[in-house]
Amino acid sequence: MIIMKLQIVSDLHIETKREQVKLADYVTPVGDILVLAGDIGSMYRTRQLCNLLEQACQQFPLVIFVPGNHEYYKLGKNHSRPFATLENTLIKFKEYHPNFYLLNRSTLQIENYVFIGATLWTKPEKFSDRIVRINCITKERFTNMHMLDKKFIERQLRIAKKRELIPIVITHYPPVIDAVREHRLDDPYVSLYTNNLEDLLSSAKVWISGHTHYNYMKYKNNCLLVSNQLGKKRDNITDFSKRKIITI
Repeated sequence: MIIMKLQIVSDLHIETKREQVKLADYVTPVGDILVLAGDIGSMYRTRQLCNLLEQACQQFPLVIFVPGNHEYYKLGKNHSRPFATLENTLIKFKEYHPNFYLLNRSTLQIENYVFIGATLWTKPEKFSDRIVRINCITKERFTNMHMLDKKFIERQLRIAKKRELIPIVITHYPPVIDAVREHRLDDPYVSLYTNNLEDLLSSAKVWISGHTHYNYMKYKNNCLLVSNQLGKKRDNITDFSKRKIITI
């Protein structure tokens, strides 16, 4: 069994800046694997996002990226683009960067560990396309994406158990309600922030996520839940770390 240091980052939201950005402003490389748990930037600003990913691939032996919702969100007056067109940006990037792994309903096995990645869209009770600024999105489509992600993760956890692998789950949306700040729980759109999948936790060793702009590191059902989100300036997050690692 090998020992690995996972460096965890999410919700950098570099799309809020118009210029190119330096990875060093967000991450100090101290880990073996950089885990990017979504909302890093926008696929509508391809050069900006790919430039940051390029820096990450140069500074880390291995980079794992799970897309968030903001990677797909329409920016300003840009014409909205289909999901497949946007995803192709990252697929093409992967072709030229062998140490970059895009986990979007896919897995990566390293010795006896298996990394299971999916955005894990939520199952919204209330929905607004003014909030979810994605091409041709509807409540039904959003819910369908949730079901596909959930079933994928469930299946991969079963496979991991059968093969005696140690599962590390990486999603953008978190799996539990208490990954949301308490004052958000009364928000009518809270179901767009998180999931309620506590029954899956006992099957995973670690679950890394983001999205809620609320950082935590705690055990639940014998699973380590962890996030390291920068968030946006208005969030006033003070516990984001450029050196956040967990050792597995």
